[in-house]
Amino acid sequence: MPSYDRITGDYFLETLRDNSGSANFTITVDEGRGQVLINGNLVVAGVFSRVESVQTLIYDNFITLNADAQGIWPYEDAGIEVARGLLPNVSLTWNEQIDWWQFTNDGYTYWKMLRFIKDDPDPHLGGHLYTDCYEIRSSDPCNIILTPGWTGAEANAAIQITHTYSPTANVAYVEGATVLYGMDVGNGQSGLYITDKKARKEELITKRRALVYSLVL
Repeated sequence: MPSYDRITGDYFLETLRDNSGSANFTITVDEGRGQVLINGNLVVAGVFSRVESVQTLIYDNFITLNADAQGIWPYEDAGIEVARGLLPNVSLTWNEQIDWWQFTNDGYTYWKMLRFIKDDPDPHLGGHLYTDCYEIRSSDPCNIILTPGWTGAEANAAIQITHTYSPTANVAYVEGATVLYGMDVGNGQSGLYITDKKARKEELITKRRALVYSLVL
């Protein structure tokens, strides 16, 4: 049968140290199988809290760290740390000095979490870059290739930007693509050349030169 104790006002329970210097307070419910329910706010004032459980369920949508910083200028970092035994701990940390989220995978080096691509001063891709229409990739020697997308019936036209080592290089045609590259400025005065299915090593002319040609012809 349940039993109830009702009191009026505050209720204090204090333990005093015994001869061994210990003064613990333990609640055991059904040999550790039951629940302890607190219908009210729980305030724990101590050096640290330790939770030993297989699974912890938290119903709150947000967890606030550094809650005592309200009303003062922030100066303490905060985050979540994972202990890894003999290996260094890893963490996700808000760095108050630089106003940025950081993370570490080795416990020593901290990396900024990107907010925008421009935040990365030295971006690198581990493979090809796929967009909605084109696959952008590179190949030796320092060429940029836009691979055709698919319209549902046929491949879209593609542009391949090619690096040339020689001003007299004869860039080969690439099936289904227009190859764009730079060389010495010729009569067209643009220095920008194309090679496609019908044109080979033809220089794109400038607007001014095109006007002169139109008057001559």
